[in-house]
Amino acid sequence: KDQYIGAMLGLGAAWKLVPDAGVRKVTGELIEGTLDYLLQNDWNVRLPPDGRVQTSFLGDFPKQLALLRIGKTVKPEKYGAAYDKVAAAAELAWIGVWFSSFDPIFQYYKYNLSHAAFVTALVLEESAAQRKRWHDSYLLLWGAVAHHRNAYFDLARILAEPPATRPS
Repeated sequence: KDQYIGAMLGLGAAWKLVPDAGVRKVTGELIEGTLDYLLQNDWNVRLPPDGRVQTSFLGDFPKQLALLRIGKTVKPEKYGAAYDKVAAAAELAWIGVWFSSFDPIFQYYKYNLSHAAFVTALVLEESAAQRKRWHDSYLLLWGAVAHHRNAYFDLARILAEPPATRPS
């Protein structure tokens, strides 16, 4: 699951930030293949040879939403309706962040993964109302790590803000 979030963050960023047609073609195909695989397997990552579930995105709806947001950006005709149908759930994305902030040391990487999902969704989101849902939940995540002096979290904080309000 960790690798999927990281790879999709990179692919989504490359698709958005590199306007080259060749880059968009390759990143779009990789995003579509990954998202199709997850959707066809009910958000489970299965391993050969027996197809047992190695990990799952089930129950981790903020990451599912972020992945669908990437899909909607790259192929709105294919993934847009699926994202729009469940997008309002971003308003509840704070719940997992709130519970995980009780123990900030256990599984510290959870903050890296959550930032990848939230920032991806925030950077790609075009709807002001939906962006507010994401941002409100993100602020709880930021509150848990703001004092950590972590360059990745600080960069994520800058990217999470609309350009007009980004901290300098």
